[in-house]
Amino acid sequence: GRVCGPDPVCGLSCGTCTAPETCNSSGQCECVKDCTGRVCGPDPVCGESCGTCTAPETCNSKGQCCLKDCTGRVCGPDPVCGLSCGDCSSPNTCNSEGQCECVKDCSGRVCGPDPVCGESCGSCSSSTYCDDDGTCIPSDRIKWVRIVGGTFEMGSNDSEWTQPVHSVTVPTFEMSKTAVTFKQYQACVSAGGCVAAHVDDGT
Repeated sequence: GRVCGPDPVCGLSCGTCTAPETCNSSGQCECVKDCTGRVCGPDPVCGESCGTCTAPETCNSKGQCCLKDCTGRVCGPDPVCGLSCGDCSSPNTCNSEGQCECVKDCSGRVCGPDPVCGESCGSCSSSTYCDDDGTCIPSDRIKWVRIVGGTFEMGSNDSEWTQPVHSVTVPTFEMSKTAVTFKQYQACVSAGGCVAAHVDDGT
């Protein structure tokens, strides 16, 4: 009838208990709850109840009955019981006053919307424009538009020459917003980044 502790005849072990249980005087494993300083909620040892609170009070994380006060607060812990007053939806976070707010991040950006809240990081002068990286670029330069990459299914099962259907991943790239002018292309040639255009003179 014993599963733990010493046997009463030889004093040899009858087994051990698995924490948090301990062996009692009858040789049985049991968990002795500890509600020291707690009047409600589960005890931290066995998870057994230390008591309940009378409505409208609720039990906080310290095992104390209290009436939470979320007056003027919509998120985070109430200042009385430490119980939640609510959560914020992304990308908002809860500030110290219990209000949901979006904290913009303009790191490395001087213009355009920040990528977190969409709020302005600033504006450019009339002779420049704001690119997708939040940098002011001279207006006479090529205006680039960022195309976000992704994966798509290429091909079709409708005909043999479009098979097989397969996944293709295209990385993020940039495309000029308008057609490149001769002047802009010539500047690229002069910089060594482009090959001079071939002019067909008929010979």
